[in-house]
Amino acid sequence: GPPVDLSAGRPGSQGYPVVAAAGDGTLLAAWEETGPADDALTEIPARRISPGGTPDAVVDLPGAPGYPTGEPRLAADRLAGGFLGTLTVALPDGRTRVMLRYLAPGAATSAPWAFPEPATTPTAGGVPAWLGDGQRFAVAWLATGFGGRDLKLGFFDAAGIAGQPTVLAAGDIAPYPLSLSVREGALVLAWTEWTDGPGKATVRLARFAAAAPVTGLR
Repeated sequence: GPPVDLSAGRPGSQGYPVVAAAGDGTLLAAWEETGPADDALTEIPARRISPGGTPDAVVDLPGAPGYPTGEPRLAADRLAGGFLGTLTVALPDGRTRVMLRYLAPGAATSAPWAFPEPATTPTAGGVPAWLGDGQRFAVAWLATGFGGRDLKLGFFDAAGIAGQPTVLAAGDIAPYPLSLSVREGALVLAWTEWTDGPGKATVRLARFAAAAPVTGLR
């Protein structure tokens, strides 16, 4: 059918859309949106689209109030119809933080899910994947410490994280987007590592058992 204009009548500029699909055909689209002023903060609006192609009202996936928010990624619970979004928030001191927002079926507002990193640890690049067995998701992200940038993986539901996050690779992770999906009962994760200091990198891919806790590569 014809394209659906998700942001008609909204001020400012929109871009960087992402989409996830529930099992009944309902879609959720989210995007970055800046206000009409050049220095306006970035917000993350989202909108459900029915299987018939009709968009619902706009729902916000809020980050930290008053701070720019970007890099939205989505995963859908294909059984229940809920959606988990990951956002990256830029704080005044230069750090970034990953935040989780869950939009339940039919809900008009999203709910925050707890994220396990200390408030002092910069995090970015969060990407979710539905595990296929109820309201459970895996999330991969990058965490920056004194020893470099680490790649981490955790398992989440509405009650919080199941166990402690696992460090999958440490120190030499490049700050590029991650890819995470579930295939045949296993998580498939792709990331980028520096191979000879910053400037030369390689892409790596690994499979993990789709259960908490992750015990290592296989």
